[in-house]
Amino acid sequence: RASYLPPQKAQPAVRTALVRYAHAVAEKEWASMISREECPEAEAAMIGLWQAYYSVKPGTEIERIWYGEAVDKLNDLADARRLRLVSSKTRINWVMWTLICVGGVMTLGYLNLFGMESFRVHVLMTVSMTAMLILILFILYSLDNPFWGDPCIAPEALADFLRSIPAP
Repeated sequence: RASYLPPQKAQPAVRTALVRYAHAVAEKEWASMISREECPEAEAAMIGLWQAYYSVKPGTEIERIWYGEAVDKLNDLADARRLRLVSSKTRINWVMWTLICVGGVMTLGYLNLFGMESFRVHVLMTVSMTAMLILILFILYSLDNPFWGDPCIAPEALADFLRSIPAP
């Protein structure tokens, strides 16, 4: 919406750069985040978006106010991208995975130290604890790989944006 507020002559460049960036992220960068790689197309589109905003020359007071707010929003967009890229590359260390798995095995091993009179209760307790540990491992694995698998973070918001924005 804010791309309709800059001076008339700057609107098409700003909107075009914004749409190009959204396409680059939704179509290229998301796939590269799955494989934890860089996406030069999205980086170039972000630079192009900044250049489009740098080319805006606000004349009126309203345009200057808009420009300040738009640059703040663009900074927010760049920060969100940076966090998304860091999230796609950051992994749980193998040492942490080892400690989690060893701790789970130890926890299951300690269950055998409880003297249960009923074998059924002992099996039920062991099976329920095993299921809980497997679910915890699944959650950790899903959080460690946020951009692929099921569940995952998908570029649905960008696709919705691209469907809703009028052509530049």
